[in-house]
Amino acid sequence: MIARFLSEGLDWTGVSGRLTFLFATLLLAVPTTVINMARPFSLIAGLGVVVGAGLSYLWLGHLRRRLRALKLPGWVGIAALVPYLNLVMILALVLWPTRPGARRGGESRAYVWVGLGIVLLVLSRLLWHPFTVPAGSMKPNILPGDYLVTLRAFSSPERGQVVALRHPVSDAIFLKRVVAIGGDSVQMVQGQVVLNGTPVLQTRLTDWVEPYRATSAMAFPRCVNTPVPLDGACIKYQAQEALGGHEYRVLDLGPHALDNTPVFQVPEGHVFVLGDNRDNSLDSRVAQAAGGLGFVPDALVLARPVLVIGWPDLFRRIP
Repeated sequence: MIARFLSEGLDWTGVSGRLTFLFATLLLAVPTTVINMARPFSLIAGLGVVVGAGLSYLWLGHLRRRLRALKLPGWVGIAALVPYLNLVMILALVLWPTRPGARRGGESRAYVWVGLGIVLLVLSRLLWHPFTVPAGSMKPNILPGDYLVTLRAFSSPERGQVVALRHPVSDAIFLKRVVAIGGDSVQMVQGQVVLNGTPVLQTRLTDWVEPYRATSAMAFPRCVNTPVPLDGACIKYQAQEALGGHEYRVLDLGPHALDNTPVFQVPEGHVFVLGDNRDNSLDSRVAQAAGGLGFVPDALVLARPVLVIGWPDLFRRIP
């Protein structure tokens, strides 16, 4: 039975019944669930991607066969790529009885090439991972609710880069900017980064203004001009900072407990990271035991965001 299911999934010229298509759909749901629930770039997530790619091709084969069983053209299968509409289509294909007289058709090379393209797209998940930003520690460059496309990190992190990393204790995923790498000394002096004894250049910009309302994490922004009425103008000081060939904006609320720190000597194989929203970020300035990140091993740097999908700019690069 399994051998027949597999061979039919590879033969897109035939027809498939309702139960066969339902079985193919449920089978594909297993690695899809694993990919979505597993830790990003973990071994189990990688296995889920590989298995999911193979099952995707079989599912597409049975999709094409099921459409033929209902005497529907192959282009109807495009609905499988549309969120929510694909669920309606699957339900219809499972509930709609096979039409009398349905028979084998000719080979469709275009459909096969589309199937191979989708398989390659699924396999590409070995190299990238999507993230939704829950909090505002990386404002103004990355905002709560932004959707990020990140590429797997294959080389050592560099100063100035934004990275997705795993907390050494809690396993939670954080987005932060690398400020210092192994062997560096770093300190905060009156809110300014001092790297290896040299202050990192900051240029004052016009204030950052945002509406005072709850973010996607149901947290209200902190403002220099507190108290602020709901939907009023929440103001933060803003500056341009340059580090490691990267130029980016940082936010400040004025004097803060983390504006002045001792000198941190970063161990080899570790990074020291900060949030761009400096006074609203638990980062390497705070010890891991206190909920901060402390020194983060290079091995826990998972990926580098390359593209932001958000509002008001639909697509934007990360500085």
